[in-house]
Amino acid sequence: MKKKVTIVGVGWLGIPLSERLRERGFEVKGSVASEEELLVFELTDQITLVKVEEDHIKGDWDNLIAETDVLIVCFPPADRRDKHGVYVKQIEQLTKQMPPHQKVIFVSSTSVYPNTNQSIKESDQFTPETIGGKNIYQAEQVLRQHFGEQLTAIRMAGLIGGGRHPSQLLRENRVLKNPNVPVNVIHQTDAINLILAVIEQDVFGEVINGCADLHPIRRDLYTNAAVTLGLPLPVFRDSKSFAFKLIDNTKSKRLLSFEYKYDDPQAYFNEEVKIEEQ
Repeated sequence: MKKKVTIVGVGWLGIPLSERLRERGFEVKGSVASEEELLVFELTDQITLVKVEEDHIKGDWDNLIAETDVLIVCFPPADRRDKHGVYVKQIEQLTKQMPPHQKVIFVSSTSVYPNTNQSIKESDQFTPETIGGKNIYQAEQVLRQHFGEQLTAIRMAGLIGGGRHPSQLLRENRVLKNPNVPVNVIHQTDAINLILAVIEQDVFGEVINGCADLHPIRRDLYTNAAVTLGLPLPVFRDSKSFAFKLIDNTKSKRLLSFEYKYDDPQAYFNEEVKIEEQ
């Protein structure tokens, strides 16, 4: 019998994720929050207009989650500077509408981690520094309190691929900050495969970091991209001091026997450049 997966928040990650799940034989339903997003999809019978508000859920929520085996919460905060905790309240609404035995994957973020100037893993004790990080971490805790061991949170590093490429920033002639900071990113394909691995291996009750193995320096990454693309070299705003973190992905590889297709972000960007030149 096919497992039924529901994705709340079908967007940049959710669209290719839903396609990959269907390829693997899953029945997939999803939701978007606006009519404009709904028009993107051809298979509108599989996409439902559902908007999670602070105090209620607008749309046919019951139909969306009917007979769901795995629920994937895949929408980020609308505002990184959400001082009023709107995102946390939205997540609370989800818990009010779902039984605690429901299996859930929460697409979280490594922004929950503070800059410690060292490697950081899932089991480390920490306190989020930014407003966005605090809200996402609190959302994790709300979900964990309700779903317990039925929840797996995947803390994704910065997402790349699928059109997200440094060439866009270079063409905009933006002044880039923190040139000497190591970069933590994960390719869209690896993010999707991580979620798929959790579902297929039935790994719940966990917190898992998703990040490429290598952490190139931001100055090197963007400069190499500019040279390869034939664009003006990026301009960086130097700072005397800087803070960073190195996301440790060891647990994802050990627990899921996972292999990152794009373990070197620089190699991915070079590959994208070749595609653009063809």
